[in-house]
Amino acid sequence: MSTGTFLFDEVELGTDSMAFDRTVFAYNISSAVLQCSQLTSPLHCSAILTFRGVKYGKDAFVVIDHNETGIVFGKIILCIVDSCAKCAAVVSVCSSQKHCALGVYMVTETDCQKCVLIQDLWDYSPVPSYSINDLQCIALRHSLFDGLVD
Repeated sequence: MSTGTFLFDEVELGTDSMAFDRTVFAYNISSAVLQCSQLTSPLHCSAILTFRGVKYGKDAFVVIDHNETGIVFGKIILCIVDSCAKCAAVVSVCSSQKHCALGVYMVTETDCQKCVLIQDLWDYSPVPSYSINDLQCIALRHSLFDGLVD
């Protein structure tokens, strides 16, 4: 039995869902949402979103990009669903550095927030993070990204 709000067949927001109101959120979060031109108002938001059976939630990490220096992760701040069932997440962009000896990526949050469509994630599944010696780390040994950036 569901405890969240079903908006569409494959989309469920958490029990804390509400209509997105930019005056309620910090400027950087509201700005990130407003810059996501692919979303159609009205928008709903929540700390938790289940899309096609995959649960995305506040503080979970997702792979949003990759560049010459490594994999770019995003730490979810807020989940968004638009009027057409497009799902997105506002993330705090995190830089990463591969630590070969430990076999993990060390991640560091930046001051940049970005709204990313779930369909545009590099991997649909959120990835777990671990604290190793007070460093935020993500292991991707199971992932297709393991050989991508050396």
